[in-house]
Amino acid sequence: MEVPEEIYDWPAERQRKFLELKAADLKKDSDDNAAMGMINQLLDLRDADRREIAALRTQMSTALTVVEGLQRR
Repeated sequence: MEVPEEIYDWPAERQRKFLELKAADLKKDSDDNAAMGMINQLLDLRDADRREIAALRTQMSTALTVVEGLQRR
């Protein structure tokens, strides 16, 4: 965590408060990054589900076409 050089001239209470706020900002950034990672993972899973559903629909359509063809005989 980077701090400004002037911090060493500040009173102890102000230094402590600054460091607390800086740590809170870093934690928030970390939490935001984790949340975005989870969102991206969920979107990837949803895309995979959509592709799988599309493939299953194609297979079902092909199977129904075959069954219809066999029934016409």
